[in-house]
Amino acid sequence: MFCAICTLKNCPLRFPFLTWSFWSAWGGKEPLEEEDREEAAFLWQEVLHPLQALNLLQPAFVLRDYHVDNLMVLEEPGRAACGVLDFQDALNGHQAYDLASLLQDARVDVPLQLEADMKTYFKDHQPPGFEEHAFETAYTLLALQRSARILGFFLRRARRDGYAPILNHVPRVWGYIQRGLASCPLTQPLKPWFNRLVPSGDPLCFAT
Repeated sequence: MFCAICTLKNCPLRFPFLTWSFWSAWGGKEPLEEEDREEAAFLWQEVLHPLQALNLLQPAFVLRDYHVDNLMVLEEPGRAACGVLDFQDALNGHQAYDLASLLQDARVDVPLQLEADMKTYFKDHQPPGFEEHAFETAYTLLALQRSARILGFFLRRARRDGYAPILNHVPRVWGYIQRGLASCPLTQPLKPWFNRLVPSGDPLCFAT
């Protein structure tokens, strides 16, 4: 079954970002009205639904938390030199998810040219039948969903848990979200929603 990181099927509110955006982590003392919650769920479902139709040769092994802090260099030859931490939540999912996780790292600046070069390398090593346009669309949608989820998590950590250092990464993640909203027509329904949710254009206003 297609994993939860790729679709909202059967559970439109399962993403942490949606859950936490309804509570004080996003600035309010009370949860949003039911109508607003239903609107948010509908919009995200509409935006992510095309993932189910995009070409996928086969589900990939997805680690979900695949970024530089969870990678280690081992004293082994070839590919065995790459050690991976934090793999206990791995699932089957879309092949674009971990690549987006790595190249749009929430805690580390990745140069745009490096991101483009690594995506090109990945695409050049795919088997026959690989559809580049479908992959690029999936990459953008999954990166946007992931960044939105992480943004909610970071704001929650700062506001609920009092962990202020996490806020240093909020502008980077917000930048990823703005890129996603600007680069793919399928994300357009989310633009007005984000504008209403963050009218100041700066999610840091919800951190205190």
